[in-house]
Amino acid sequence: MIIQDNFLDQATFAQLRDGMESTFFPWFFNETRDNLDQKDEIDQFQFVHYFFLNCQKSGQMDQLLVPFFDKLNAKCLIRVKANLNPWTHKLVKGIYHQDQPFKCKGALYYINTNNGYTLFKKGKTKVNCVKNRLVLFDANEWHMATNCTDQKAKMVINVNYF
Repeated sequence: MIIQDNFLDQATFAQLRDGMESTFFPWFFNETRDNLDQKDEIDQFQFVHYFFLNCQKSGQMDQLLVPFFDKLNAKCLIRVKANLNPWTHKLVKGIYHQDQPFKCKGALYYINTNNGYTLFKKGKTKVNCVKNRLVLFDANEWHMATNCTDQKAKMVINVNYF
């Protein structure tokens, strides 16, 4: 696992953040966070935006990510998904999951700083949500995430790629 702060220059980061925080950015309700078995759990939901799904462009806002992909040096995108987890009174943990059942690269990119985090099962590594922070990992590595209690929402981009 590699953690890199200030991944994008400030101007590029601000353009990406502002685009995702705009009233025109399309967020879609997803009644589960990590697993379909969570459908009946009232606190296990999030809003998502798929930029790429099953190696195909699926969103209209992917131009926001061109500088990000260039710097990441992604050759083939499998899935690119933005997650927005709304604020709650208490920190809500997801469940451990793998992004992909096969070996490929994974990247988490935090859009805002908040008291949420990502926890990797192997080594119990906890990564705090810090704006413009990139975490590189194996996409088949078990991990879980939380929402936040100190900001309106936690926003992260999750990339699976080769």
